[in-house]
Amino acid sequence: MYQSNGRGSGIIERVCAGVAIRRACGTSDPDLFEKIQGMLDEIHDAGREDLARMIADGHIKAVVLLNSFRRQGLSLKLSPERALPLKAAIEAWHKNTGEHYEDTATEAGLAAFLAAAAQKETK
Repeated sequence: MYQSNGRGSGIIERVCAGVAIRRACGTSDPDLFEKIQGMLDEIHDAGREDLARMIADGHIKAVVLLNSFRRQGLSLKLSPERALPLKAAIEAWHKNTGEHYEDTATEAGLAAFLAAAAQKETK
């Protein structure tokens, strides 16, 4: 695992689904880093350029995406068209609450927000 200054978060340097990624992964744990690489392999194999781009552009940390992947599996049915409104909703939630969705302490809040949004969409 490469670390830019020999410590801190590991650096992802690879091409995934046609997207060049060079970003901190969000962990210094080598085992977790390998799990992130495995998730990126699955994203690549599924051709999910949208998810790879979200990581590459810094919209979500790979370790945060891995957390969702581990808990509920990565839904490979989310299209870019459906992800864009979700991104806007998350940004509005972030602005209204002042909470940051990547923080562990607010992850439950994000999950509740997304569950409520999903219920509203199905009504």
